[in-house]
Amino acid sequence: MVSCLDEKDDSPLFEAKPAGRERSCRRLAIGSTILGILLILVYRWTHIPTGGKLERFVWIGMFISEIWFGFYYVLTQACCWNPLYYSTFKDRLSHRFEKELPAIDIFVCTADSIMEPPILVVNTILSAMAMDYPQQKLAIFLSDDGASKLMFYGLLEAIEFSKQWIPFCKEFSIQQRSPSAYFSTISVENAGLMDTNNDEITAIRKMYKEMEERIQNAENKNNTHPNHLLSLLQRKGFVDWKFVSSNPNDHRTVLQILNDGRELEQVDDQGSSLPTVVYLAREKSPNHFHNFKAGALNALIRVSSGITNAPIILTLDCDMTVNNSEIAREALCILMDKTGDDVGYVQFPQNFRNTTKNNIYGDFIDISSKFDLQGMNALGGPLYIGTGCFFRRCSIIGKKYVGDSSDLLQWRKEGGIVNTDERISMLEQKSRVYASCTYEQNTLWGKEMGVKYGVIVEDALTGLSIQCNGWKSVWLSPERKGLMGIAPITLTQILVQRKRWSEGWFQIFLSRYNPFLYGNGKIGILLQMAYSSYYLWAPFSVVFLFYVLLSSFALLKGVAAFPQYLVDTIWLCDELGLLDSFDGAIVTGETLIGYWNIQRGWIIMRVVSFLFGFIDTILIKLGITNSAFVVTVKTTDEYVLERYEKEVMDFSPSPPMLNILGIFVTIELFCFIGVIVKMMMMRCTTIILERLFLQFVMNGMMIAVNLPIYNALFFRRDGGSISFSVTLNSLIFAMFSCLLVMFLQ
Repeated sequence: MVSCLDEKDDSPLFEAKPAGRERSCRRLAIGSTILGILLILVYRWTHIPTGGKLERFVWIGMFISEIWFGFYYVLTQACCWNPLYYSTFKDRLSHRFEKELPAIDIFVCTADSIMEPPILVVNTILSAMAMDYPQQKLAIFLSDDGASKLMFYGLLEAIEFSKQWIPFCKEFSIQQRSPSAYFSTISVENAGLMDTNNDEITAIRKMYKEMEERIQNAENKNNTHPNHLLSLLQRKGFVDWKFVSSNPNDHRTVLQILNDGRELEQVDDQGSSLPTVVYLAREKSPNHFHNFKAGALNALIRVSSGITNAPIILTLDCDMTVNNSEIAREALCILMDKTGDDVGYVQFPQNFRNTTKNNIYGDFIDISSKFDLQGMNALGGPLYIGTGCFFRRCSIIGKKYVGDSSDLLQWRKEGGIVNTDERISMLEQKSRVYASCTYEQNTLWGKEMGVKYGVIVEDALTGLSIQCNGWKSVWLSPERKGLMGIAPITLTQILVQRKRWSEGWFQIFLSRYNPFLYGNGKIGILLQMAYSSYYLWAPFSVVFLFYVLLSSFALLKGVAAFPQYLVDTIWLCDELGLLDSFDGAIVTGETLIGYWNIQRGWIIMRVVSFLFGFIDTILIKLGITNSAFVVTVKTTDEYVLERYEKEVMDFSPSPPMLNILGIFVTIELFCFIGVIVKMMMMRCTTIILERLFLQFVMNGMMIAVNLPIYNALFFRRDGGSISFSVTLNSLIFAMFSCLLVMFLQ
């Protein structure tokens, strides 16, 4: 195998450093928490009540739940035991390998032009085309599962605008390569640039606004033939849409190479070649299951193999734009180093540009990235999270199907289309078969080759499979964030997204791909535990809900669920996880209010998303329902956006799953009010608090952290409040449940 390093210079392209003091602190925190859990379990076992049946039921129920919590805590800490941080040396890469940099195929997936508007996708495409990388070695493939003429038109507009945008980014060393993101932050980040180059910035901004307006007009009026693109349309046209019905799930393949990097006339304003750009709407038929995003990615892998066949593949969600222009070079420092031949993929964090100051919905992705996924580096690498990932083509297809081609210097380096003599029309015709809905029949695609099928979270299963095939992965988090996306701005959007994640992960855990079974002998036990900590989100919700409600109902009934006095402090810290989660929030830069919101976010996810994910998985396993892939909405109206910017939780539209949340928080409120009334009527406050202190504190904190939900249930009347039907259902079911408990003997 040819070495990946120059014989005269063998200095590494990256460095992996243990966390040092942070690791010691984390291990101390983990050890003390586990010790506290063990003390709690021993106390539970040795102090089982001998009194009434109700007291024994509550005690044993809490004991069993705490055994589960202890087991789950150990799983989650597997990836926090030895954090490993990677840093790269891009100057060394450029000095030694600038001419040998491999070609990169960039896959962007979209499925619905309404939920994912064309201008959003256009910005992602433009940011990818404008990366700081040899343009002739880049190829952009857009998979449009909605087969939308508007999306196709938007891609044409992106190509035309890129002729000015790419030179502009190079001239002024722009880092945010998405026009929309750049123009929205230029006054803050580039005040000096704005002052000295105002004319150029004004001109390019005007061109972008004109393009944006044309795309919006096309959406509103369905006018997709503006005059400035007539020559291009006459050459390429919309001929394929004559064979596309109004049903996006029933049409033939639409495949067009819109920009051929070989054509001398297709250059930017500085005369440099533009990246190859390909549009694909794979064939759909009601008679053939299309396997959602996984099927789209596999079609892209096959089609790109016949057109450009780059050794590196970058996958992007349609809203994930380049925020660090050197992101490709960052990844290649890992993949082209002499010690990186066994790295199958490099995963970048999923960051969001629109997160509010105090993280209103308590999104815990940053904390998960900082501790869990970063910590998996030392175990063999993180899971694939579905976007922002640089793959070796041979790792995702499989070595035995494409050969052992991990040495990137052995691949073709010129980039662009593979067969330089073949006409575009012939190449398109040959490649269409790879995207037909029958191509995968009686093949190993989705099983052993490509992105894996069978679950609605194809990313996690694919990453696990790659690692079980002998590859490692790397979590790379450069100082400047590599990619930026758009976070959901309503609670409903987040609930639906997290439900899909937890449901898909639990499906994997119950399948033959269970990390402890499938990974046995292939990956380390700590990595198996790390994967399982995600895959068990769904069942965790059941135990969590049982534990919290049992404690609250016991409080209402006057039954002690916890011991008194001495061990209260240990219990409070361990059960609520205050110290551990506070440390995570502070390290990731959260405010105190943000930390508080994260606690609420975890509660809501466990009570709603994870619970419904658990229920749906069980129903699927019983054959009662089928899996469904729900696209996360990327559009919103001005009132929703206004509430989000003011950090007011938005519960619109109120889906049926909010009934569970409403019932849960109302039960907590009624139990708290009930015990206060009992103390006032019986005049035994001291006695009750001595016996039920920890339950009283936990119940009170549960109410305090969920105050925005109570506000939306009972007081708010704006468009983002919880619907009256949910409020009514919550009151009725909570009242019935509390009365039933009070009259239990």
